[in-house]
Amino acid sequence: MTRRTWAVAILGAWAVSLGWLVKREFFRPTGARLAEAALSVPPGAVYYRLDIGGQQIGFASSTIDTQATSIDVTDILVLRITVLGALYRTAAMSRATL
Repeated sequence: MTRRTWAVAILGAWAVSLGWLVKREFFRPTGARLAEAALSVPPGAVYYRLDIGGQQIGFASSTIDTQATSIDVTDILVLRITVLGALYRTAAMSRATL
């Protein structure tokens, strides 16, 4: 084999391996990307006090839970408001799984 043949074979092998690397890094399945993202998102919870005029009327919380293949985000809002002498309680919850 001549030097030219060896050079073409080496460059061809390099191009094929570079293409394989690009495919592996940029065209990963969704589960693999979410698993990697879950490693960089810290789980935790944040709580809020809802006030009007210095008086607490409710609370809110936001929770992030990381699973092996997904991330769960839960938001809760609870309000207790007095209107015309009657106490009304309202609650809302939203859940998102990524």
